[in-house]
Amino acid sequence: MTGKHRGKPGVPLPSVGDKAIREPGDVSVYAVKGGVFCAVQAGHAAYGAPDAASVELRGIDISDVRAGTIPDSKGQPVAETLGALCNELFR
Repeated sequence: MTGKHRGKPGVPLPSVGDKAIREPGDVSVYAVKGGVFCAVQAGHAAYGAPDAASVELRGIDISDVRAGTIPDSKGQPVAETLGALCNELFR
């Protein structure tokens, strides 16, 4: 799994499935274990909500969500939490 998003390689999530990545600048997770594929995307109010600035996902600024520029220091822990859902699916 070496997908690219916006021309950038995916960021590995070694604790999820056989192989997993998250989108760079985002928290979306794509994982595979055996023949099972899992994709998890976080829902947020960033799209179309005029007061979205008041709704944040684990301390991530809505402006970063909209721009796809979530810093790794914030995106990786959230993606690992979402990846745990894939690990549950893979059981």
